Amino acid sequence: MKTTNLQRQIKEFCKKLTLKELLEVEEIILQVVKERVKTTEKSDWKNDFLKISTWSHLDKNNEVKISSWKISAF
Repeated sequence: MKTTNLQRQIKEFCKKLTLKELLEVEEIILQVVKERVKTTEKSDWKNDFLKISTWSHLDKNNEVKISSWKISAF
């Protein structure tokens, strides 16, 4: 995955934070992700999930078929 300018800026910003601050940011991100999942239509979050997922156990020539989805908790 290609790193964007925004991602580089966020990474540099995070490097300046303390461990406690980083953990607080992580909690905020998880809250936002949970809310997004709750308010997103089912088909939209499937596509979003697939876009950000890394399937490193597969080679570039394989395809993955997803037949059912269930998120119970984070």
